[in-house]
Formats: sequence, C-alpha cells, structure tokens
Amino acid sequence: MAFAASDAHAGARLGWEPLSVEWVYYHALKRDGALPHVGVRLSTMLATLRDDGQPAEPVWPYIANLFTDLTAYAPPSTTEPCYRRDSEPTAATVEGIIGALNQDRPVLFTMW
Repeated sequence: MAFAASDAHAGARLGWEPLSVEWVYYHALKRDGALPHVGVRLSTMLATLRDDGQPAEPVWPYIANLFTDLTAYAPPSTTEPCYRRDSEPTAATVEGIIGALNQDRPVLFTMW
C-alpha cells in the first residue's frame, strides 16, 4: 500500500520526484496503532497523505532490511516540505482506465 500510494502521489505532482515511502508508511502505522511489517489499510493511507503528507525520498530513504529494534524506528527531524494530497477511493473499470489514458489524463487508484 505504501509503495503504490507513494508512487501515485509522486506521479500526480508536476515533474517526477520520488517521495519517502518510509515516511508515509511510518505515519500510517502510527495512525492505525500497528507495528511495522503489518501493512496498512487504504483508508489509513489516504488519511495519512492528506494530514501528514510525505517529504522527498532522500529525507527518509526506504529501509530494505527487516529490523527488530522498534525503538529505533522513527522518522528523522526535518524542515523539508511535506507534500499532502487529498483524495477519495473510486471504482474503476478497465475501459475507464483505457479511456483516461487515451485522453492523456492521469489514472490513479483514487481520484486526486
């Protein structure tokens, strides 16, 4: 969920700048009261993007290795901007996605 939402968010912005997957995942977990490596719900991820946003990827790069020290799992302090996005889940059909692509409109899992 974090990767898909992060890339969709980055793709909806002008230009292409990867955004911090780790940042948005951490804040979504915190919002749900869940532990890392559990996953988050779409509704939680959308609320996190809306309220907490996410900075550029270099602020908190993706952590590829599993870790066991949860006390060390926290975002860095930053004054970097956090980009926010408000969205709502929508139903999509293959035909609708193809039509949007043919009209050169962005196609995301939510309406941005």
